[in-house]
Amino acid sequence: MTQQDILDRKRCVAMAREYVAEIEAIKELIPTDRNSKPGWKDDAKSLYKQLKAKLKEDAHRVRVERESAKLSPEEEQFYTVCNEAETRLSAATNTDPVKSNWRDELYSCQIDFDHYLSWADEGK
Repeated sequence: MTQQDILDRKRCVAMAREYVAEIEAIKELIPTDRNSKPGWKDDAKSLYKQLKAKLKEDAHRVRVERESAKLSPEEEQFYTVCNEAETRLSAATNTDPVKSNWRDELYSCQIDFDHYLSWADEGK
């Protein structure tokens, strides 16, 4: 593994951890029972919309840059995970987070990043 590969992996791992934190923040807002904080739905929708936009941008990057061979192997692995995670968030941003099962979609998305982080840790 080259020095550049190590730097790319560290950067990608940091971004994956950011995604996990963002996903966790949204999941924590969505009530699991009748008790919920006022305004939670607007907060969750805002964060969910931001997450989807960010994933879409990163997923688009892998599709564009893969063709021009601008991605390192480390970046390609990470952005491929972003592409997979993006497909898991199929609920529209204007739907009800509880009725549309955002929590399940977010969990599936988080698993993608958790697997990536496990893979990256094994390659150290």
